[in-house]
Amino acid sequence: QNEMVERITHNEQKVGLMGLVSLLVTFQIFLMLLADSFLVDDSLYYEFWQDQLSHDRLEKMLEDGKKWKWLSYLLSPIFLLIKCFLIFSCLYIGCFVCQLGGRMIDLFKIVLLAHFVALLPILVKIFWFGFFRSNFGLADVYHFSPLSVIGIIDSNEIEPWLVYPLRMLNLFEVAYWCILAWQLKGFLGRDFTGSLVFVASTYGLGLLLWMVLVMFISVSFS
Repeated sequence: QNEMVERITHNEQKVGLMGLVSLLVTFQIFLMLLADSFLVDDSLYYEFWQDQLSHDRLEKMLEDGKKWKWLSYLLSPIFLLIKCFLIFSCLYIGCFVCQLGGRMIDLFKIVLLAHFVALLPILVKIFWFGFFRSNFGLADVYHFSPLSVIGIIDSNEIEPWLVYPLRMLNLFEVAYWCILAWQLKGFLGRDFTGSLVFVASTYGLGLLLWMVLVMFISVSFS
């Protein structure tokens, strides 16, 4: 009987995990649809590329882009789940080394729940350009990074390899760390400060290595 109860509980947890994954993916696709509908249209592309490409070439590029647009909606959730899995891996390795925590499925749920915060900058971008700034170009949309260090300085005055790490220094990332730490309190059996230190030494280290890799690639190809 105990085995049957454990099996039912495990199945319910898996269903809950799949539901959470579906909700996160749906939210991201919804934000992508909003951004495509309210932010970017053909006129922005014409304005941005008119000096670099001929009219016929630009029309062909836009036509091909619309033809393969579905691919971005397919690949984006995949990349999102890969990112969540990498963050989960950092936290799980930390738990394994320190002999902390509980079941992997619970840890992955924590990562998924916290990742809703990582999608909020897209929502802020939609509201900013949709309601507060009507005159903008394609470069403005691309370079917009709300509540980040790069948002308060001129990106044209810094080296290209510094753009990504300065974008990552934002309040949304701070909130992401705090939400992870808050959820990990019960999982790790630590207080908020101890959980935050754990997040910094696991996910924070992984993020630092990733930023170094991105900067190295930027320098190599610049």
